[in-house]
Amino acid sequence: MSKTKLKKHMGIDLIEILHTVRDTIELLPCRDFQIEGIFLRENIERSAAAGCHFLWLSSPAGTLIYTERDVYLHGTQSHRGWFKYHDLAQFSRGYGGECTGNTDGILYGNLYEIDYAKHMEHVYRHMQIPETVRVSFGDRHEWRGSYDEFQRMAMELRNMHGNINEIHYGAKDEEGLQRLLEGSKRQRQRQVEAAFDAGSLKPKPSVRDRLRHDRLPRQGDRESRQRKPKVKGEVIS
Repeated sequence: MSKTKLKKHMGIDLIEILHTVRDTIELLPCRDFQIEGIFLRENIERSAAAGCHFLWLSSPAGTLIYTERDVYLHGTQSHRGWFKYHDLAQFSRGYGGECTGNTDGILYGNLYEIDYAKHMEHVYRHMQIPETVRVSFGDRHEWRGSYDEFQRMAMELRNMHGNINEIHYGAKDEEGLQRLLEGSKRQRQRQVEAAFDAGSLKPKPSVRDRLRHDRLPRQGDRESRQRKPKVKGEVIS
């Protein structure tokens, strides 16, 4: 990705194109990697409500989607997850994206290519420690407190109120974080506009064979991931 100019794809059907990216990049797609349309819609709309791009990453071993704001907050599931496929960076495809409208149930928007390896470095340099947390649980209970307090009480709260439905982290320097996100938006908007070409995503057959043999998680790893409780709005696979 770093050897070519990053492109932007404007006014596209977001869900259709993102499903195409996922199906082209992943080598061993299975049910726990599939992104249901409603889940994808929720994440895209949540990012729009937060005033930032969503981040999408498809790697040979799986696919992720996050709100970009949360990726910069150290210790969150979004932050940890964004580095999940760092060893597959050269074979992965990442995008920042935004929804610009909903017509007859179709989400239209823009996708901006990102250099996953460089973006990880940028996140590492500019990450923040969360200061506050607001959590809603399965029994509709809402808890607010400091990030450190939540780290200590997380298990107790889950035992009392069930699974987490949604979680929001407050940054120590929210204004600085928003300036960073706005700067990323402006930089991506300057990228070269181009039509989306699924054929450019396919790795060479020799690369696919090597990844399948050496780099993909074992089935046991995949099954263990499948058993982990999911937080709404964070990890896909």
